[in-house]
Amino acid sequence: MTILRPSFRMTLRVAAALAVACAFLGGAGTGAADDITNPSPCPSPDKAKRFCVTVSDTDGVSRSLGTDPFYMAYTVTVRSTEKSRSLTHPTLKATLVDLLANDVAAPTTAVLKRTTIDSTTTCTGLAADGTISCNLPKLTPGAVWVARFLLTTATNANALATRLTARVSVDERESDSIDPRDPNQEVREAVNPTVYAAGNSAGTIIPDGAEGDRHFSLPTSLSSLELESDGSLAFSAFITDFANDKARCFSNVPCLPQTSQSTVGSGSLVGAIQWIRQILNPPGSVNSDDIEAIHRYDGVTVTANAATNTFSAPKTFVNIDGVRLSSTGNVPAPLKTGTDYFVVNPTAASFQVAKTKGGNPIDLTSAGTGTITAERIRVIGDTADERATTCAETLTKVPSIFGTPNSAGILECVSDTENGFMK
Repeated sequence: MTILRPSFRMTLRVAAALAVACAFLGGAGTGAADDITNPSPCPSPDKAKRFCVTVSDTDGVSRSLGTDPFYMAYTVTVRSTEKSRSLTHPTLKATLVDLLANDVAAPTTAVLKRTTIDSTTTCTGLAADGTISCNLPKLTPGAVWVARFLLTTATNANALATRLTARVSVDERESDSIDPRDPNQEVREAVNPTVYAAGNSAGTIIPDGAEGDRHFSLPTSLSSLELESDGSLAFSAFITDFANDKARCFSNVPCLPQTSQSTVGSGSLVGAIQWIRQILNPPGSVNSDDIEAIHRYDGVTVTANAATNTFSAPKTFVNIDGVRLSSTGNVPAPLKTGTDYFVVNPTAASFQVAKTKGGNPIDLTSAGTGTITAERIRVIGDTADERATTCAETLTKVPSIFGTPNSAGILECVSDTENGFMK
């Protein structure tokens, strides 16, 4: 099949900006955050000191193998589940190791950059044996104590993960009839490894402050995601490449089977987001001068008006080429889910859909039910004003695309704002 207007498509998925204190959260997939705790029951049995320990992190970050480091973060939470007695002299010993193949532990090559705790707590730096020690305040009933550790990621190229083990011990020195052996020391332990990205993906926690105030380049085996932060807020950035993704094209126009999916927190992001992609061995019919990109943005909730055949939208549909609808109930009839339609008569707050480009609006016979979501589709490079003359120009001409042939195929640069898939 002849590729008439081949499109390179990537995906940018924006995550919510994260707290300045770096309480990093994520969802399933790229950059997922998780909590792993020891299997001991919580609340503990009546005769035990009742408290829980959790460690959360964000997986999918990259090792710091270049000149500029990448970052990871751990949040250790200690929660008292006591109803009346206080837990005294609590201490935390956090131990970091790099994990190699076959779960072999090696001295960590991570570097502690910052510890965020309350003013009544003291913590040491990262010792040569990979430990951080903290003296916690007395834990009154129901008290919650949190420590956040920001670190550069491992510099060991063989590290598959870096693991943090949080060991918390408490003394309970208040007289009570439940445990006459006071004081007793009791220990809880939680373990969580930060798993590093594979060759087709990359990621980092971008902190606030001086560490975050710089240009970030997240390289994968096929492309890189480029962005800048002013360091005013913490957020995260991830990219994953799919080499043989034959879906996510638009308007039945064949496109190259290469897709990038990115997750970038809005945080203190400065300027455009740029994808730099190496297209390996493209078909001879593909010309770098007219190659295009398809950007599928994250969906927005819309409302249909069957009387006017119009959708109301919270974001502009001007310059949007197509749309795909879904619903928690039913999409407006006669439209179908999983089908791309052309956008016609777009405004900053509304749009209509057609079966062909510039065609007549489809007559809606119902407004649909449930929450209706519209995935906007934009073809970048189908107009002259969206073509750049250099890769660097795509950062100032947004959105835009630039392609140039090289020994491996085609080097492509695309810029845009917002989130979605890019192909």
